[in-house]
Amino acid sequence: MSPSRLRAATAGGFTLIEVLVVSLLVAIIAGTVFLSFDLGERAQVRDKAARLQHMLRHLGNEAVLSGRICGVRWAGESLTPECRNSHGEVENMDALLGGFSWGKQMRLAMYGEDGEKLFPRPKEDDRFEFEEDKDPNKFYDLQMWSTGLWEPAGGIVFKSASDKVAYLFVSWTAGGRMSVEAVEDQAEYIEDYDPWNDP
Repeated sequence: MSPSRLRAATAGGFTLIEVLVVSLLVAIIAGTVFLSFDLGERAQVRDKAARLQHMLRHLGNEAVLSGRICGVRWAGESLTPECRNSHGEVENMDALLGGFSWGKQMRLAMYGEDGEKLFPRPKEDDRFEFEEDKDPNKFYDLQMWSTGLWEPAGGIVFKSASDKVAYLFVSWTAGGRMSVEAVEDQAEYIEDYDPWNDP
């Protein structure tokens, strides 16, 4: 074969095998980047769920050991831990427990043990309550009594903002026993409407 014919044969471009190999490598790299991003978000959700468990467990112990009422208030994208004594003096426990907030990258919703969504409430559910209808001894959205009773029993569903379904469910019983379970395949924790987009 003459040198001119050899140059013409090799200058024609890439072979089909070379194109397939390059395409496969690009797909593997893209998949790895996407998977690591997804696992990173999931890791943040798991970390937040563990921190919530830690905070609630300490609040429950504080209530029993100090004889005070402790609990958390749901406030936007954070939970505020507090304890109050028999004189009504309130101590914010943020400094002791580190506080708990989640921001826009995560979605949380609190449910009662009957499956009723408690927080965040849709605007149409923000009805005026008469003062006489309120329990004068109920101060918190989740309240821990000095007897060890937690009210209400229920749990908080966690998911990352990019997930289409819930990921983790941190639950507690009335006696303060806590557990964490994956709920991706358990549709009963997701309402017919999208609970994460409530105004």
